[in-house]
Amino acid sequence: MKTITKKSGYLRQVIIMSIICLVGLCGCKESAQKRKMPKNKPLGPDYSNVKFEQAKDPAPTVKTLYVMAGILQNQGQYAKSEAVMKSIIHQYPKSLPAYNHLAQMQLQQGRKKEAIETMQKGLAIYPDDTTLINNIGICWLICNEYEKALEMFTKAADIVPQSKRYRANAALTLSLMERYDESLALFEQILPKKDAIYNVNAIRKNKMIGPPRLRGMEAG
Repeated sequence: MKTITKKSGYLRQVIIMSIICLVGLCGCKESAQKRKMPKNKPLGPDYSNVKFEQAKDPAPTVKTLYVMAGILQNQGQYAKSEAVMKSIIHQYPKSLPAYNHLAQMQLQQGRKKEAIETMQKGLAIYPDDTTLINNIGICWLICNEYEKALEMFTKAADIVPQSKRYRANAALTLSLMERYDESLALFEQILPKKDAIYNVNAIRKNKMIGPPRLRGMEAG
């Protein structure tokens, strides 16, 4: 019985040592692997050569471009401001205010025909926009092209009949064309008769020396 007990104790010791050895071998093997690896090298596949495509700089928004154009204009950098406005039209061709802003800048520099061409490009996209139509009429009026101006003002008034401004501009143009009776009749549609008569007489007296002061409405 003692011999069997000694053998049993021996077997238990062998089994325990075997387990310890196995655990130790695993630990040693892992430690060896870690020692062989270079320092600071990440575990897993090597992605060091992978390169993402770099994103392009975001394009400035139309609002940012408007602000930029305004700042440049206030600084007297008209050429740069105009370039920004043209960039807006190129990038955002449906941005209606850009055509009016650019045309106004061109008109302020005496480039009347360019201003008209700019607004006509906008009109090709928005054929019924009365602001563009009226502004083109004003440019033609400044150019003393009264027939063309009257055509624009009449068109704007037909689209928006309730607008006094468009009919007033048409009446003003008729007086400048010395069509006083037609001008008076049109003024009377939007003003009391005495004011209509006053305006026609004022235009008749002052058309050669500058814009008259009209009653009851703004001429522009």
